Amino acid sequence: MRCGEVNKFIHAYVDGEFEARELGRLEEHLQGCTSCRQLAHFEGWFIDGLRRSVPRPRAPVQLRSRILAEIQRAPVAPGRGLMRWQPALPTPRLAVSVSAAAACLAAFLWWDPALTQAPPEAPMRETFALHRSRPPVEVRGPNDKDIQRWYHDKLPFAVDVLPLHRLGPVPISLVGGRLSHVREHAAAHLIYDLAGTPLSVMVYRAPELRPPRRSRAAMIGQRRGHIRGEGGLSMLTFRKGDVTYTVTSALPPNQIIELVSYAVP
Repeated sequence: MRCGEVNKFIHAYVDGEFEARELGRLEEHLQGCTSCRQLAHFEGWFIDGLRRSVPRPRAPVQLRSRILAEIQRAPVAPGRGLMRWQPALPTPRLAVSVSAAAACLAAFLWWDPALTQAPPEAPMRETFALHRSRPPVEVRGPNDKDIQRWYHDKLPFAVDVLPLHRLGPVPISLVGGRLSHVREHAAAHLIYDLAGTPLSVMVYRAPELRPPRRSRAAMIGQRRGHIRGEGGLSMLTFRKGDVTYTVTSALPPNQIIELVSYAVP
C-alpha cells in the first residue's frame, strides 16, 4: 500500500471500517512510514476531540412516546420480525401512519446518542505512543509503598501498584511512576523494566471506556480482560473494582497475560 492510498482511506481506518486483510496491509505501511503514521495519529486525536466537544442533544420525551405509540399501532405479519411491516388493510391512512412512524424512528435514532454512538474505546494507539516515548519518572522505585504514597493526594482514587517486581526469579524492576492521562481522565503511569524491555502500566478510573476493537478476551486469574496487539506491542486491559489497568509491552500476548496473572489475585 502506498502513501496516496493511505491518505485516501485514513478516515475509514481511524473509524475502524477496515476488514482484517486490508487493515493488515495498511498497518504494515504505517509501521514503516513516519509521515503516514503521524497523519493517522493526528486524525485519531482530532476526531476523538471533536466527538467529545460537539454537543449531542437528546430526543424530547414527547417524541419518544409518539414513536413507541406509532410502532405499537402498526400491525405486524404473524411469524415475522418487527422490521417486516405487513398492513392488515392497504388503506392510505395506515400507509401514512407507518411512514410517519418510520420517519419518527429515523429522527429518534439520529437524535439519541445512546443508540447512535458506541461507548468510547480505551486509546490503544495513544497508549502505545506514550510507551514508546519512555517519558521520565516523577517518583522513583523500587519501593512500591513509596510510589503509592506519592500518588495518594494527586489522584481521586487509590493506586494499587502491580507487584510485577516481586515475582521471584522473573527479572523485573519497578523503575518508578509519573502522572499522566487517558483521554480526559487523570492516570498513574507506572514503568517497569524486564531485562531491558520496558513494560508500562496505566491506572485510571473511566468505566465508560470499552476495550479496543478487535481485541480478544483474556482471563487474568479470576478476572476477565481483553488484549490487543499492533505494531509489535500488546495492550492488556482489565479492571480491579472501578479502576482500569492497561499493561503495555513488546512481550508476546500470552506472556503478558501469564505474567500479570501471577501478580493479580
